[in-house]
Amino acid sequence: MPSRIVIYQAVILCLKEACSTGIQGRSFSEVAQVQVLLERYLLSMAADNVVSGIVESLESRKMLLELASSLGLAHDRKLRTAWRTDGERIATFLLFIFTSKSAEEAVLRLEGDPAQCFLDVVQNTLDKGFLTTPEQSRMARRIIRKLSTSCDRLPSSLFITGVTGREERPTFGGGYGDIYRASYNHRIVAVKYMRAVQYMRGSDLRCIRLKFCREALVWKELRHPHILPFLGIDEDTFPSPLCMVSPWMEHGTVLKYLEEYGHASVDKLLCEIAQGLQYLHSRDIVHGDLRGANILINEDWSACLADFGLSIFSDATSSMTTNRGGSPYWMAPELLNPDQFGLKFTRTPASDVYAFGCVCLELYTGRPPFSGQPEPAALIKVISGDRPERPSSSPAMSDILWQHVSAYWTHEPSARPVTQVVVQNMVWLAQSPPPPTSPSASDRSLSSTVYWTAHGSSIFSSTDGSSASSALSDTKSNPGGHDPSTNIFAIQLKKLYRAIMDLEAKIKQQEISAENEDANLVPLKAKDQDSEVESDKECEKWKRQIEDHKELAEIIHNLLEISLAPSVPASLRNIPIKYNIVIRLWTFAFHTLLESLRRASFTSVLALEHLQDFIYYAYTFYTGLLEEPTLNPFKSCWLEALGDLARYKMAVAAMVVSGAESENALTADNVYAAGTSADPTKPAADLLPPPAAPAPKSVSDAPAARIDDSPPPGIGFVAAQLLDVRPERELWRCIARDWYHVAIADEPTHGKMHHHLGLLCQEVEREELRGVYHFYKSMTVLHPFFTSRESVLPLWSVTAQVRRALPEANAIDLFLLLHGMLFTNIRLTEFEPTLERFIERLEIDGAEEREWIMMAVVNICAVLEYGNPDGALKKVGSVDMDEDKIGIHLGEPPGSNTAETPASFCFALRLMFAMLGLALRCGGANPYLTVALTFLATVLKHPQILDAIKRAVPWDDLAAFFARIPTHLMASQGLAEVRTNGEERWATLGTGCVPLPEDWCLRGMVWMGSKVYPRRFWKTGLENRSSEIAILEEEHDEGGEGADVGDDELERRWVRILRCAVDIADVVDGFTWIEGTQQWRMEGALATKVEAWREQDLQAEEDERRRTGKSWADPGS
Repeated sequence: MPSRIVIYQAVILCLKEACSTGIQGRSFSEVAQVQVLLERYLLSMAADNVVSGIVESLESRKMLLELASSLGLAHDRKLRTAWRTDGERIATFLLFIFTSKSAEEAVLRLEGDPAQCFLDVVQNTLDKGFLTTPEQSRMARRIIRKLSTSCDRLPSSLFITGVTGREERPTFGGGYGDIYRASYNHRIVAVKYMRAVQYMRGSDLRCIRLKFCREALVWKELRHPHILPFLGIDEDTFPSPLCMVSPWMEHGTVLKYLEEYGHASVDKLLCEIAQGLQYLHSRDIVHGDLRGANILINEDWSACLADFGLSIFSDATSSMTTNRGGSPYWMAPELLNPDQFGLKFTRTPASDVYAFGCVCLELYTGRPPFSGQPEPAALIKVISGDRPERPSSSPAMSDILWQHVSAYWTHEPSARPVTQVVVQNMVWLAQSPPPPTSPSASDRSLSSTVYWTAHGSSIFSSTDGSSASSALSDTKSNPGGHDPSTNIFAIQLKKLYRAIMDLEAKIKQQEISAENEDANLVPLKAKDQDSEVESDKECEKWKRQIEDHKELAEIIHNLLEISLAPSVPASLRNIPIKYNIVIRLWTFAFHTLLESLRRASFTSVLALEHLQDFIYYAYTFYTGLLEEPTLNPFKSCWLEALGDLARYKMAVAAMVVSGAESENALTADNVYAAGTSADPTKPAADLLPPPAAPAPKSVSDAPAARIDDSPPPGIGFVAAQLLDVRPERELWRCIARDWYHVAIADEPTHGKMHHHLGLLCQEVEREELRGVYHFYKSMTVLHPFFTSRESVLPLWSVTAQVRRALPEANAIDLFLLLHGMLFTNIRLTEFEPTLERFIERLEIDGAEEREWIMMAVVNICAVLEYGNPDGALKKVGSVDMDEDKIGIHLGEPPGSNTAETPASFCFALRLMFAMLGLALRCGGANPYLTVALTFLATVLKHPQILDAIKRAVPWDDLAAFFARIPTHLMASQGLAEVRTNGEERWATLGTGCVPLPEDWCLRGMVWMGSKVYPRRFWKTGLENRSSEIAILEEEHDEGGEGADVGDDELERRWVRILRCAVDIADVVDGFTWIEGTQQWRMEGALATKVEAWREQDLQAEEDERRRTGKSWADPGS
């Protein structure tokens, strides 16, 4: 039997498991017969390919819902989790379709009900947030548009029912449509009926319907304060389904508003219109019919664009010979006569800018350009390049605005400014309008609050500490209107910030109430008649809270967009930082609710469901922020939030898995016995005692398949390849790790992301070294995160250290054992024998390249004493990083009393240089060498630090190793001849080179600076290994040089080693390189000191042996 696809496999398995453990109120025979039918449904619902599986999934879902309801399992926790698992599987199948040309072609061949089913599944997956990235969402919207065009269908979620109270006569009418006032969900709405469609037939009607489908899908995705919202399509009010429903705009069009309230706010309205137009253009949408009649005033007295793209209906009713639609009064010359410009008729952003110039004139005069002339005459004037004269009527158009309008009317489309410039032009002209003289005007005034008066220096208040909004309300007191506090952006920001303050106060109160409820919890009562009522109350509570948090997130998003827009005055762009908006976004809009839902999820299935939904919403929200260029200054914050959300998803996955493991496994013994007596043609619902739901119809008329020994149905080979078989918790751990690594690549000098990565590594077996690496590095970068001091302690628990000390411990275990001693200062008396054991094991077993790199970095962190401000190196040098200085600056000279040096520091040096000596003796270009030598070449330039660590350096091994550097490298670096001019050999160690793999792991550390790596050094990285995560994830054969490393990389390592050797010889007196040769030697004072230190060490060993009762002649000595 070939592999076939079963979409709701998890749900079916969950139902079968429930039947196997017994269902309350059902007899064993009834449940067993249901199990048999589930097996048969499992076969009958299997599809031959992915597209068929998606199409048939709606019918399968309906049948399974009815069966679960009949069994009383509709609200079962495990079943709800299974529904979500299958929803994620559907998303995986859809991504395969989106990226497969043959699968997409199969989708576009669908017609009728199959096409409708596919559209509904894709739209539902999109709405539920299972497509987690903007790119995935764009692919989904694209295939919806293409299939809607080919099959003349729309997703069912676009359609709404329940529109009532429609007035008999239209309130407004136009050339192709009428607008009726009606009611929907207890609010007044506008129903726009495309009247012109009723006179169309054949291909014209089909063309209009297809374009209508496209515009409805576009409109549904738009979210902006100056774009008219879309509620849905109404099929019931009129015979034609082409009726769109939107909120009712009580204040009417912008022309009606200006006529009633005057022109004091005309520049503000023009600014809002420009912002809405810019939003459309940023989404690659052209309005196409911009004029005063298509601009409405919403309940906040702001302008909203409507009817964008709906000039398709005027195309069919236009009286113009061009048959292009629209009126020439607002149309750009390239639309009226495309041949003049060598173009085809296409509405473009440039033609919208031209129309915006016409709107500017229309709002000031109440009439469009050339309105006193017939349309043919106006058309000729526009084509010939004539433009209207500057209006002389009141209110007068300012000189600056007239200059802008003239630029918008430029004859050549490419010479017109883009909408971003238009917005920037309009913002400086915007004035605050006086509040309309309506009864509700006082309710909408921006009166001051306690917060405004408490921050007199902010843009939210005037300089004297009084409310800025009071001045804004009085235009006479500020006739100029150009003060930043009266700027239109400042007014909008005030409104948004006040809403943020109100919502934050509400959320804080909810949190206090929740804490009080938790403190007064009583034991749960047994299920009774009130359980359903309590469940409904809980559901409503979470829904209200989630709505509040989502509203807060959207308002903060709007504030960030406005305050960071390029056209905003510089005085307003520091608002997100000054008022800590980004942190408040995470804290109040997301983290507070996530924690509440997480705590409640341990006892509430409903809370767990809401938690998963809210995580998906937050994930989609932050990926959207990451995609917005204007919000790029806070990119690292968005990346951190995405990583944190992935960790929340890990927690949810752990809850689900633990719940699943607590259930009994499915058994088949009784299923087979019941199967011999079950009627194979009888629906599942008929097997249950009355009253029962109507029996679901079979998905086909064919006889039910018999149970045989054929292989069980699968999801198909191609689709199976796309699935990640890792546990969900591990999958989300990898996703969180990737987000944190992207953040580190963006800001390598911040330690917080390394702390997060360390926490992730703590939870994975055999990743202790990587966890220590991240924790230690988080404390030794330029901006350290010292919380890691506490977070790393579990790695040094007594149990873990005892395990690492066992005889069978490998080299990495012993390395971690040594660092546990150093960090905790516990069992330091055992450090030396453990070090000898570690070096012996490392020499025998070797290590992977990435392990050598991590061990080198960890050793350097230990020498720096984990960023301790009172560390030994801190006393002799100021460890810092600066763009124009090297990483360590001179401090006070060290004291002469060496007993003050901490033992842990001495042991850290001992460990670091013992490993360096081993690597030097092995002879290859080990990455440990490049890391350690880069560190030495940098810090030894300071005499105080040289004196502090000189005794621990293996100078003999260094001299012997440097003498074996390949000869051709000496020549390539200009070292084969004696230097005569005294010029610097290289500006930095990395000058003229590309980064080594280990360089990425040193990036951002506190001891580094511009003398180690040159500017733009990191832009030259090789594509295959140009990030820290790429290095830490790679695995190579164990050994000194790494068998899989290419020759080019090895040669670059040798170049770094050579440069470090020369730099060390230049700064260390007595460590000499004979220029032009390969001779390196110790001489003078250094040689004398090394010999004296060697004798001291031998004497100390002898004293220790005597103290312990051993002699050199003892066996095993």
